[in-house]
Amino acid sequence: PAGSLQLRGPGGELKIAASVGLHEDDLNLVFDDGEGLAGRAIKERAVVYSEDVTKDGGFSTKGKTQICSLIACPVLLNGKAVGVINIHAPDVQERPSPTTFEALALMSAISAPAIELSRKSSAE
Repeated sequence: PAGSLQLRGPGGELKIAASVGLHEDDLNLVFDDGEGLAGRAIKERAVVYSEDVTKDGGFSTKGKTQICSLIACPVLLNGKAVGVINIHAPDVQERPSPTTFEALALMSAISAPAIELSRKSSAE
Protein backbone atom coordinates (compact mmCIF):
# COMPACT_ATOMS: atom_id res chain seq x y z
CA PRO A 1 0.00 0.00 0.00
CA ALA A 2 0.95 3.62 -0.54
CA GLY A 3 -0.53 6.91 0.50
CA SER A 4 -0.33 10.66 0.25
CA LEU A 5 -1.50 13.91 1.74
CA GLN A 6 -2.52 16.43 -0.88
CA LEU A 7 -2.97 20.05 0.19
CA ARG A 8 -5.23 22.51 -1.53
CA GLY A 9 -3.67 25.63 -3.02
CA PRO A 10 -5.27 29.07 -3.36
CA GLY A 11 -6.80 28.16 -6.73
CA GLY A 12 -8.24 24.89 -5.40
CA GLU A 13 -5.51 22.77 -7.00
CA LEU A 14 -4.18 19.78 -5.08
CA LYS A 15 -0.43 19.24 -4.58
CA ILE A 16 1.22 16.29 -2.86
CA ALA A 17 2.67 17.53 0.44
CA ALA A 18 3.72 14.17 1.89
CA SER A 19 3.69 10.60 0.66
CA VAL A 20 4.81 7.02 1.19
CA GLY A 21 5.25 4.55 -1.64
CA LEU A 22 4.60 6.86 -4.61
CA HIS A 23 6.74 6.81 -7.73
CA GLU A 24 9.34 9.61 -7.54
CA ASP A 25 7.99 11.22 -10.73
CA ASP A 26 4.55 11.59 -9.13
CA LEU A 27 5.67 13.77 -6.23
CA ASN A 28 5.35 17.04 -8.19
CA LEU A 29 2.01 16.34 -9.82
CA VAL A 30 -0.68 19.01 -9.51
CA PHE A 31 -4.35 18.10 -9.79
CA ASP A 32 -6.96 20.66 -10.84
CA ASP A 33 -9.83 21.55 -8.56
CA GLY A 34 -12.32 18.68 -8.74
CA GLU A 35 -9.99 16.34 -10.66
CA GLY A 36 -9.93 12.63 -9.89
CA LEU A 37 -11.27 10.79 -6.87
CA ALA A 38 -9.54 13.23 -4.51
CA GLY A 39 -11.45 16.06 -6.18
CA ARG A 40 -14.66 14.07 -5.84
CA ALA A 41 -13.98 13.52 -2.12
CA ILE A 42 -13.65 17.29 -1.68
CA LYS A 43 -16.78 18.00 -3.71
CA GLU A 44 -18.86 15.44 -1.80
CA ARG A 45 -17.22 16.27 1.57
CA ALA A 46 -17.06 12.52 2.17
CA VAL A 47 -14.74 9.54 1.96
CA VAL A 48 -14.67 8.12 -1.58
CA TYR A 49 -13.69 4.52 -2.28
CA SER A 50 -12.98 2.73 -5.54
CA GLU A 51 -12.25 -0.98 -5.57
CA ASP A 52 -10.73 -0.67 -9.05
CA VAL A 53 -9.93 2.81 -10.37
CA THR A 54 -9.15 1.38 -13.80
CA LYS A 55 -12.91 0.86 -14.16
CA ASP A 56 -13.85 4.19 -12.52
CA GLY A 57 -14.18 7.02 -15.01
CA GLY A 58 -13.37 9.64 -12.39
CA PHE A 59 -9.79 8.54 -11.77
CA SER A 60 -6.88 10.69 -12.98
CA THR A 61 -4.23 8.75 -14.92
CA LYS A 62 -1.46 11.37 -14.63
CA GLY A 63 0.91 9.43 -12.39
CA LYS A 64 3.32 6.53 -12.78
CA THR A 65 2.46 4.86 -9.46
CA GLN A 66 0.47 1.68 -10.08
CA ILE A 67 -2.87 2.26 -8.38
CA CYS A 68 -5.92 0.02 -8.43
CA SER A 69 -7.85 0.38 -5.16
CA LEU A 70 -8.12 3.85 -3.67
CA ILE A 71 -9.64 5.58 -0.66
CA ALA A 72 -9.71 9.40 -0.68
CA CYS A 73 -10.75 11.27 2.45
CA PRO A 74 -11.20 15.04 2.48
CA VAL A 75 -9.40 17.03 5.17
CA LEU A 76 -11.97 19.58 6.34
CA LEU A 77 -11.55 22.51 8.72
CA ASN A 78 -14.74 24.35 9.66
CA GLY A 79 -16.39 22.90 6.57
CA LYS A 80 -13.62 24.13 4.25
CA ALA A 81 -11.53 21.55 2.37
CA VAL A 82 -7.81 22.05 3.00
CA GLY A 83 -6.65 18.77 1.49
CA VAL A 84 -7.15 15.06 0.95
CA ILE A 85 -5.63 11.93 2.48
CA ASN A 86 -5.28 9.10 -0.06
CA ILE A 87 -4.56 5.43 0.58
CA HIS A 88 -4.07 3.14 -2.39
CA ALA A 89 -3.03 -0.35 -3.36
CA PRO A 90 -1.62 -1.69 -6.66
CA ASP A 91 -4.26 -4.39 -6.95
CA VAL A 92 -7.96 -4.91 -6.30
CA GLN A 93 -8.74 -4.93 -2.59
CA GLU A 94 -11.87 -5.98 -0.74
CA ARG A 95 -13.97 -3.12 0.54
CA PRO A 96 -12.38 -1.89 3.78
CA SER A 97 -14.29 -2.28 7.01
CA PRO A 98 -16.34 0.61 8.42
CA THR A 99 -13.66 0.90 11.10
CA THR A 100 -11.07 1.68 8.41
CA PHE A 101 -13.22 4.50 7.05
CA GLU A 102 -13.81 5.82 10.57
CA ALA A 103 -10.08 5.72 11.36
CA LEU A 104 -9.27 7.62 8.16
CA ALA A 105 -11.92 10.24 8.93
CA LEU A 106 -10.44 10.59 12.44
CA MET A 107 -6.92 11.08 11.03
CA SER A 108 -8.34 13.69 8.69
CA ALA A 109 -10.07 15.55 11.53
CA ILE A 110 -6.85 15.51 13.59
CA SER A 111 -4.77 16.68 10.61
CA ALA A 112 -6.90 19.67 9.63
CA PRO A 113 -6.07 22.00 12.57
CA ALA A 114 -2.39 20.97 12.42
CA ILE A 115 -2.25 21.87 8.71
CA GLU A 116 -3.89 25.22 9.37
CA LEU A 117 -1.51 25.99 12.25
CA SER A 118 1.47 25.07 10.09
CA ARG A 119 0.27 27.36 7.30
CA LYS A 120 -0.18 30.26 9.71
CA SER A 121 3.29 29.69 11.19
CA SER A 122 4.84 29.61 7.71
CA ALA A 123 3.16 32.88 6.77
CA GLU A 124 4.66 34.71 9.76
